[in-house]
Amino acid sequence: MSNQAVNDFLQKVSSDEKLQQELTNILQSAENDTTEATKLAAKYGYNFTPQELSQEIQNRKGESETNTDSDELNDE
Repeated sequence: MSNQAVNDFLQKVSSDEKLQQELTNILQSAENDTTEATKLAAKYGYNFTPQELSQEIQNRKGESETNTDSDELNDE
C-alpha cells in the first residue's frame, strides 16, 4: 500500500507545478533529504516512509538506465 502511495505522490508531483516547486526547494536545501520530502507528501495526504521513497527513486533510476540502454522507446 505504501509503495502505491509513493507512486501516487510522484504522479501528483509531475502534474502539480506548485508541488513540484515545493519538492524542488526541499531537495535543494536539504541535499535530497527524503525525510523532509516525506513530510511534504504527508501534508498532501500521502503516507509512506523515507525508505520507501528512496527505494522507489532507486527503482526508477534503474528503469531509466535500463531503458536508456535499449533502443526501444517507452511512455516515460
